[in-house]
Parts: sequence; structure tokens; C-alpha cells
Amino acid sequence: MVYNKRNPSIINRWSRPATLGVTMEEEGIRFVQLDHKFGTVAACDFLPLPSLFNEEGVPELSVHLHTLQSWIARHGLGRSKAHLAAPTSQSFIRVIRVPKVKARQQRQVTDLEIESSLRFPFEQPIIDYHWMDEQPEGDEDTLPTLVAAVPRPLIEEMVDVLEKAGLHITSVDLGAIAVSRILQRQNRLEQGCVMVILFQAKEAEVYLFYQGIPDFIRTFPLEQMTEDSLNNWRYSEIISSVTRIVNFYEYTLHEGAVRISSIVLAGAAPDKGEIRQQLSETFAQIDVSELNVQEYFTTVTSEYLDSYAIALGLALKGAK
Repeated sequence: MVYNKRNPSIINRWSRPATLGVTMEEEGIRFVQLDHKFGTVAACDFLPLPSLFNEEGVPELSVHLHTLQSWIARHGLGRSKAHLAAPTSQSFIRVIRVPKVKARQQRQVTDLEIESSLRFPFEQPIIDYHWMDEQPEGDEDTLPTLVAAVPRPLIEEMVDVLEKAGLHITSVDLGAIAVSRILQRQNRLEQGCVMVILFQAKEAEVYLFYQGIPDFIRTFPLEQMTEDSLNNWRYSEIISSVTRIVNFYEYTLHEGAVRISSIVLAGAAPDKGEIRQQLSETFAQIDVSELNVQEYFTTVTSEYLDSYAIALGLALKGAK
């Protein structure tokens, strides 16, 4: 969990289950309400809010307050506990190695290591971290640590507006962490290094998982589809963007020691099938597939169910 009011942090350790996951996107806001008893979606919806994000990638929620209030009231969600996703374009995630010391000193040493070794792309970060289980080949003198951060002013404004609209935000998570809950339940993070590409209207979000842990996130712009062409430019730009991310991740971030084994596609792109084929032809050594969340939507129907992946992952927090 990135943030909550009582304990402002990111990676959730434990919390009373909220049944609602809420996400903000370029063109609107969506929610998933989970029935924790049956583990399936009880309700979901998308509220179009054109140009919700400004040129800096920051959502401008306050101008939509009355619309949000009506939408939340219409779905009977007033006073509901909810988990919120931070915008991926305004999120930071990294795995670092921290000197291993006595338990009572570990938090102080970790704080110092983060302060000295990391530079965040925004001011006033809310920082959270989680010490990970050591791998057999790991360095015995250091502790792998997942560090996540989001900008405090942005998160506090998002929480404030949504609570004025009627929700009770119990935590803020990263989209990558939310999606990992679905992948873990489908045993899809056991395949070494996994890339997830979540397509939205104007950009794609990329999450990379190594040994089940998210350790890199990135976004890239999308060319729009046109009805009077083969969209070759769109596909060439996607291939170029993914290729750059693959090369940076494998050869710069992991110095050639890691190879991506699978790519999972999700989101509202109507041409995901063609994108999958193009990626499969380009990366013949990588398994390319689409995310299937149909098992959760047994009583609810909606177009592009996997576009609710982040909201679903948020709602799954605390579910058995």
C-alpha cells in the first residue's frame, strides 16, 4: 500500500478488506466491487471524464466533483471503503539491496540507503518499502528491498476529492502491485521474468516482474487507430517502444543477467489480437498471451473486462 491516512505507506502488509477498487485513467474513472464471499465481481462501471489528466499526467479531479458524487450515489457506493491506484505515470518502483544488520537497526539502515542511493522523479514522495525473501543465489550480506513511491501532494488531492464525493479511501496502491494479485492467482508469475502491457486510450502502461516481484514500470504513448489504413504506423511504434523497454530492462537494468520469458497483454485496445501477433513475430523467444479475467466476472458483463485489471487487483486485496 502506498498510502493510508493512519499509516502513510505504500506496500500493503495487512488491512481490513475493502470490497472496492478504484482507478483513474486518461479518459475517466472506473471501479470494481468484489463479493469477497464468492470471490467474484458484484459490480463494475466506467465513468467517462474526457481529458481527466492534464499535460503533466496529473488528474484534475476537483472540476468533476459533482459528476463523481452523482456517479457514486447512483451505484450506492457512498461511504464504501475503497483502495485507489496511483497513476502509473506518477509512480516509482525499484528493487535495491540494503546492508543486512540486526533486526532493530534494519529500518534505520534501510531509510539511510534509500535516501542516499535513490533519486525520485517528483518532489515530496511518499515512500514505502518491503524486505523480500532472499533468493538462494543472493548476497548473504544484503537484503533485497522493494521500494515504491508516489508524490504526496497528488495522492492527498486525489484522496480528498474522492472522499468528498462519498468514498472512504483506505489505501493507495501501485497498478503493478494490483495486477500482480491476479497473476499470482493464475500462477503466471512463476515463469521467470514477466512483462505486462496494459493498453489504454492514448498510452500503454508496462509492468515488469522478476521472480514474482514488480521491479520496473514505464508508460509509452500510443498512436490512434484509423479506419482507412492498416495502422502500420501504430504497430511499428508499439514494437519500437516495447523493444526499447526490453533492451533497457535486460541489458541496462539487469546487465544481461535476465531475459523476459513472457508478455501478457491487457486493456481496452480493440486490436489486441493483431498486437499480440506482431509482438509474437518480433519476439519469437517470448511467449505472448492475453490476460483472461472472465472467471471473476461470472454475473457481471462489460466490454473489455481486462481493462478492469487494476481495479480488480485492488479489490482482491485481503481476499482469500
